[in-house]
Amino acid sequence: GKAPSQHQGFRLLPPLPASHCGMMPARAAGAADAGADKDTKLVTAVAGAAAADPAASGVGNGAAKRDPRLAIPDDVLPGDVRRDRLGRMMDACRVLLEEIGEDVTRDGIAKTPLRMAKALLECTAGYAQDPREILESALFDVDAGGGMVVVKDIAFHSMCEHHVLPFAGKAHIAYLPGDRVVGLSKLARATDAIAKRLQVQERLTRQIAEAVRDAVGADDVAVITTAEHMCMSMRGASKPGAATTSTVFLGRFATDSALQTQLLMQLK
Repeated sequence: GKAPSQHQGFRLLPPLPASHCGMMPARAAGAADAGADKDTKLVTAVAGAAAADPAASGVGNGAAKRDPRLAIPDDVLPGDVRRDRLGRMMDACRVLLEEIGEDVTRDGIAKTPLRMAKALLECTAGYAQDPREILESALFDVDAGGGMVVVKDIAFHSMCEHHVLPFAGKAHIAYLPGDRVVGLSKLARATDAIAKRLQVQERLTRQIAEAVRDAVGADDVAVITTAEHMCMSMRGASKPGAATTSTVFLGRFATDSALQTQLLMQLK
């Protein structure tokens, strides 16, 4: 298969080996203590339960022997995701639902572990994509005359790496082309590839700017993102509607105030 990307700052995930469940390993014998935190205990319990009772796992549709609603239909496997990987994710989702007090056998919930696993895979599909390769696939030799190229209001959705809750907003990308320009749709696709990972907005903004700089060969790049974070809107501070703006200016955008003003006027 394709080797993981070597581009700095981006990691492509190869297919998971059978021994990897996407969970923290259980502690070595004697390493656990009475003061172990609840998160570690829960992860260890999930991994231990699957190892102790494979028939109770969704892997290989084992759980379907008890309840056909828990089967993994062949036509729902996303992309090249293996059945065993999706099954392990379903097992973890099922435990989470049980631990918050849900009855995972009732009609409305029985298929939720499958839906949760598929949704999580879809929302983190960027791990299997290289944004620079996306941009490099549509470069054109054009004399743009040094004028600024601006693509604004690129909608994106991402997941906060701290709480695994969504944040969504818009990105504005500007650059001063040399002798090449990039296909406009590729800027949107590259933004999606960077956003569909566990992220923080500040890093997402910088990674977009650096991907454009490196792929297009334009030293002067500006990216501004504005987003609402559900981890702040629906929990914690509980301040719905609060927006966060992150800005990255590279090259002349970082030093030329007139250029910054020109960009901000175009974004109005």
